[in-house]
Amino acid sequence: ILFVGNNYYLKGLDLLLEAASQLKEVTTIFVAGPSKLDKKLNIRISKLPKKIQIIILGSLQQNALFDEMRKCDILVIPARAEALGVSVMEALAQGIPVITSGEGGLKEVLEGYPSICSDQNNLDPSYLAKNINLVLNEYFQYEQIFLTKRVGVLNKFTVLNMISKLYLTYGI
Repeated sequence: ILFVGNNYYLKGLDLLLEAASQLKEVTTIFVAGPSKLDKKLNIRISKLPKKIQIIILGSLQQNALFDEMRKCDILVIPARAEALGVSVMEALAQGIPVITSGEGGLKEVLEGYPSICSDQNNLDPSYLAKNINLVLNEYFQYEQIFLTKRVGVLNKFTVLNMISKLYLTYGI
């Protein structure tokens, strides 16, 4: 599992860590973002079952982040607030299954994907754990969905399309 975020609270790292204690499989969670965790997160990590390993990657350059995404099975960002979700779009462009809260622009980015992938209920750690377990247990099915939709993401979020939408939205 990969988590990406500069603001651990807004991106929901605490929610993912709480959900991790309910995961059925032995799991490693890679955390990309600031290398320093606050005291509460460190305490939460220390209380996780031994089957859950947390690896703090620190801040990564873009290429290193893409490499980490290619190695992961799933990107999980249960964000409390999100403007657009660039990391989510980057994972989608690589065909990687994603689970988010659907906050802000995440709902639009994940439009057409299975509803568990952008469900506001994922802000509840028990619900989030259930959905992570589901995707990991039925990984091949979810991977196929995301790989199939990869081309649509690549076409939908081109620079030209994004600029055109800005012009249309703001009447520039």
